[in-house]
Amino acid sequence: KEIKYVKGIGPKRANKLSKLGIFTVSDLLFYFPRQYEDRNNLRKIFELKDEEKVTIRAIVSSIETSNVRKGLVITKVGVRDETGFARLVFFNQEYISSTLRKGDTVFVFGKVKKTSYGIEMSSCEVEQMSNNPKNTCGIMPIYPLTYGLTNKELINIVKTVFSNEQIYIKEYLPNKIIQKYKLCSIDFAVKNIHSPTNKESLKVALYRLVFEEFLMLQLGLFLFKNGVTEKSGVKFEKEQNLVKILNSLPFKLTNAQNRA
Repeated sequence: KEIKYVKGIGPKRANKLSKLGIFTVSDLLFYFPRQYEDRNNLRKIFELKDEEKVTIRAIVSSIETSNVRKGLVITKVGVRDETGFARLVFFNQEYISSTLRKGDTVFVFGKVKKTSYGIEMSSCEVEQMSNNPKNTCGIMPIYPLTYGLTNKELINIVKTVFSNEQIYIKEYLPNKIIQKYKLCSIDFAVKNIHSPTNKESLKVALYRLVFEEFLMLQLGLFLFKNGVTEKSGVKFEKEQNLVKILNSLPFKLTNAQNRA
C-alpha cells in the first residue's frame, strides 16, 4: 500500500518520505533506526552536569518570546522541580508559546549548558504529561533523516501507520532455523525495532535482524561461489595476426607489455 494513502500521512508527508526512498508501508516498516537514546533515567535539576544529555520532569513556570533580529525569534521557557530551576531555549519555534502553559508538567530531553545565568537546555524536546510520555521518557529510536523531516515527525509517522493499519509481517525463515538459533518472529522484530517496549525486547529484535542480515550475506556468497565453479568463463580466441598488429603500433611495447 502506498504510504500517502495511509490515514494521517497525506501527500505532503509522503513527499518528504520519498526523499528517503520510502514510498510504501513496507518501505517504512523496513526503514530501521540507526541508533537509540535511552531516556528512562530521569534526573533532578540540581544533579545536572554541563554538556550532558538528560531527561527531566519539571513544571513550567514562565514563557517568554522575543524577536532578537529579523529571522530570529527566541522562546525561553522556565521550568522547575523540587531541587532547582532551568531554562529551555528554542530558536524560531514560536509555536512553543502556544502549546505550553504555566503550571504544565512536562518531560524534557535535551543538552545541558551551565551559563552565568544558570542552567539552560537547548535543542530539546518537550512533551506534556497529559500526552503519551513514552516518546520522551523511553528508548527513543534515532532515524537517518533528510532535510525538512525531523526525528520526532518520523517517529509519529511510524506510530500513525501502526495505529491505522492492520500490520502483520508473515514469517519467511524456516521454523527449523528459528528454533535452532532462538530467534523471535519477524513481526515481533520489526515492531520492536521501531518502538521497543523495553531494553530486552530491543535486544531480541536486534538479534533477529542482525542474524538475518548475516545469513542472507552468507547465502549470497554461497550462490556466487557455486555459480563461479559451475559455469565456464568467457573464452577468447587466439589472434592469429598478433605479430602484424604489434608491428603496426607507432610505439615499442615495454617488456611487461610483451609478456602480457
